[in-house]
Amino acid sequence: MAFVPMGYFISAGIATVDTPLKLGELFEPMSVPAAVTQLFFMMAYGVVEVYVAIYAVLHCLPSEGIYFIGIAVAGTCGGKSGEARLVYTGNAAIITGILLLVFAHNIPCYLLSVALLGYSFGVMQSALQTMAMPAERRGAASSTFFVAFDFGIALGGFSQDYS
Repeated sequence: MAFVPMGYFISAGIATVDTPLKLGELFEPMSVPAAVTQLFFMMAYGVVEVYVAIYAVLHCLPSEGIYFIGIAVAGTCGGKSGEARLVYTGNAAIITGILLLVFAHNIPCYLLSVALLGYSFGVMQSALQTMAMPAERRGAASSTFFVAFDFGIALGGFSQDYS
């Protein structure tokens, strides 16, 4: 039912644009440094996201559901310390969290890895997004940032071979 009024406005010419969309309008050059950082960060996260379930089963650790719930909870614990400080602590936390996950053959080490990776994802995501958003081209900056986000997860997951 909500589509009926929207269809009226589109047919009335309110939502149409006569100029063609250019590829350069979709990306913001000022957002590229934060987007590249996000790309590499999400590549690491993409590997963890894909293989944590298999890893948990192989090492008799709690299920992957607990892992992702823990990441969601720990991700909300980021402070408001400034973007640069959050990026540095987020990078340290993801490196430590992945190393702990590699050696997590017991539940406390596994849960500490959850907390560190959750914290890193929570603070890095918001800090990098804040750094990537110039006010005058917020839409193009969001496009640049989330293209890097999506490609990072995809490249991270696809680049690893589980044998």
